[in-house]
Amino acid sequence: MPSLSSQEHTVIQTLLELNYSVNAIAHFINHSLSTVSIEIHQVAPYKS
Repeated sequence: MPSLSSQEHTVIQTLLELNYSVNAIAHFINHSLSTVSIEIHQVAPYKS
């Protein structure tokens, strides 16, 4: 699984707060849907 940069983590957090879909976020940061989905579900800062 590719590593995400700290900037990409920030983008994910921001787009989640703006209610973007996981698919839209993956497309926006040019990573696979599975990479972004795993990141969101396994990394504590994204959990509400």
